[in-house]
Amino acid sequence: MGLSANRKITNGLTALVVDDSPSTLKLTAAMLIKLGYAVHTAGEGAEALFHFHSSPCELVLTDYEMPAINGYQLGRKVKGQFPESRVVIMTGLGRAVVSGMMCDKSIDGWLFKPFDLEELQTLLEQVGLPGNAAAEPPSIA
Repeated sequence: MGLSANRKITNGLTALVVDDSPSTLKLTAAMLIKLGYAVHTAGEGAEALFHFHSSPCELVLTDYEMPAINGYQLGRKVKGQFPESRVVIMTGLGRAVVSGMMCDKSIDGWLFKPFDLEELQTLLEQVGLPGNAAAEPPSIA
């Protein structure tokens, strides 16, 4: 799946959604667009890193289980070079399976699949991003 972008009018907040499942990628991107984010997508970790290095985003929302580079590895690489970006990992695994990684301060948040728009909005606010980018000014320092 190739890199794509949505050019919706926003307050300048951008998100990169990374997932190897096209349906999850499309649904998650649609949720963020509804919240007012300009959204870019990537189908795997290497593609996401390439895009992120050329155009850093305020938010990286990545699936955990992906081939080659998993979401945890991707998140650590992003935070290592761009600590101001927020990294949230989506997973269908249970909390007990990822609990050790959840303590890692380089990952800003975790979303457990399936999640809805309200859960996504709440998590964005918890990690210091507007839950509705179109209605609120950016809060990134």
